[in-house]
Amino acid sequence: MSEFIKSNDVKFTRGEKCLFTHIIITFVLIITLVIVYFIHLCLVDHSGNEIFKTTRRHLTAISPSFKEDSKGIGVVYLNTTPVKFICVAHLLRERWSVAPALCVTIRTEPNMAHLLPMWNVGYMTNPNQYMTSDVTRALVYPGYNKDDLNNNIGVFEHRLAIMSTWYDLSNSNGPKTTITYAMTPKKTEIVSLNRKTLYTDDNYRRTVLETNIAKPVPHVQCRQIMTPIIEPRDNEFCVTVGQESNSIIAPGAVVLINSKISGFFSWGHNQASDEPIVILNISYYTAWLEFIISQ
Repeated sequence: MSEFIKSNDVKFTRGEKCLFTHIIITFVLIITLVIVYFIHLCLVDHSGNEIFKTTRRHLTAISPSFKEDSKGIGVVYLNTTPVKFICVAHLLRERWSVAPALCVTIRTEPNMAHLLPMWNVGYMTNPNQYMTSDVTRALVYPGYNKDDLNNNIGVFEHRLAIMSTWYDLSNSNGPKTTITYAMTPKKTEIVSLNRKTLYTDDNYRRTVLETNIAKPVPHVQCRQIMTPIIEPRDNEFCVTVGQESNSIIAPGAVVLINSKISGFFSWGHNQASDEPIVILNISYYTAWLEFIISQ
């Protein structure tokens, strides 16, 4: 009897054992991936039916990067198809945004009249919320000169209140404080657009703001380099942004000195390089900005 049982014992070949092992490993991996996917759905915010999309998304499909220092910095864009980026802006008050006059005046150009209802601002107010509003009015500083970009500052008024960090009109730099190399700021940064995510057919949510280290340029050196184009004025200063940056130095790109907004990109080369770019010192316009928001 024992010989009969022994002769009927089931034995697996080496190939069958290998196949069985692969099936078990594959099954375990599938279960693991399903668990990871559901954890991802719980932790990452998705809009609409985006959770059902199984195709690979472009890098720009991620949410905009969020840093506390860049809170209150956003974009001005045309809500068309595809969306058209105009410039970088930052909040002055909940219904007011500051931007270069060069950007603001585009809205009133005759050939842009049919696009007036399409002007919008968009701000990342926290890691999971992106607020937008349509623009209702655009004002330019009275002394703005479009030929040499002197006093290149203006404001947009938007219909909806955007609750985020505002530009501090009582900035510690003080009114009409000349930004000079001698001040040797501890940290100088510029917030602009990521080069890889700007030129896509995606929407404004895909525009990723990127913070890069900027280097202050001595005022004398700034004038020597830039004067053949336009001589920098007392209300302007220069910085450089290294070539290793992925940023497009967009109009209005915001410069922070020691984590405080000090100005924005007014004119110069819009590609990151060793060439200086000219930054407009916002503290020179405190009185005008206060008058505007008090209306």
